[in-house]
Amino acid sequence: MLAIQNNSLLTNYLLQEISKLIFSLPKIVQKFVYKIIYDYPTMLRHRHLTDLKLKKNTLSAGIFIRKDQLTKTGDHTYKLETHSIGKQKKLISTDYFFHERFLKHAAGSCFVKDKQTISTAYHIINATGLDIDLFIKNYVVLFGYTNSSEEVIIINENQLIELDSVVYANNNPNDDFIDFKIKQPLPSFVEIPKAYTGILKPDMEIYIAGYPLRSSLTVSGNAVIDKKYKDYFTTHADLFEYSSGSPVFLKQNNQLIGFVKGSSEKDFIETENEQNQTNIIASSKSEGKKILFIKKN
Repeated sequence: MLAIQNNSLLTNYLLQEISKLIFSLPKIVQKFVYKIIYDYPTMLRHRHLTDLKLKKNTLSAGIFIRKDQLTKTGDHTYKLETHSIGKQKKLISTDYFFHERFLKHAAGSCFVKDKQTISTAYHIINATGLDIDLFIKNYVVLFGYTNSSEEVIIINENQLIELDSVVYANNNPNDDFIDFKIKQPLPSFVEIPKAYTGILKPDMEIYIAGYPLRSSLTVSGNAVIDKKYKDYFTTHADLFEYSSGSPVFLKQNNQLIGFVKGSSEKDFIETENEQNQTNIIASSKSEGKKILFIKKN
């Protein structure tokens, strides 16, 4: 992926601060900065965002989790156990993701399309062997999962949304989406993103909200539209496994323009001592990630 190995926790912190700065820079300055640090990780955890509009907008992204991972702890609360990405992926201790944690048996990211509909990439239902009914029965959407630093997290029941039925689905490679009707109202903190109706062009700045590697809500910035095609465009944003289905927004107005399809690039590569580290791919050698446009039913 478009990231580099970090040599210390201090480096991680400094890169997060750099990412915050990038989000606030004028476009002309950003283009210059991109040329210098384009291959550095520019992912920010939601809890580290300072732009309040961006912070609010990205809460429209959810993650599918399996119901049997939830343990009821009170009348309106549940607990979820998290697990070490570093251990699960056998990462070297200096890797960017070594200290991050993930949710076991999560299926991928998704987003709010309207007040009754949640949308995602069709291939996510591979979690149940493409059995849609089984997926609806066994998975719920979790919103507002913003802290993955604890081994056990407590969530409120209003953060969980049950699926009711399929509104529309298309598994064509250049469509690859499925819309679910939901059973109850969305959480009060979730705002329905406005869809962009203008013309998209290369070099327009974007950001992506999702749950890479099944970790907490994360925003990938320092990205632009690269090549544009009829049904999709490519970008070199930092995206990883389980980013599929993540909503993609235009930075200039925070409006929804598409969702993540994915790529064939490996997230991690093996080191000489049989551990793994984040894959380092120069943007000039990468074909980029595919972002599918939102289709009208």
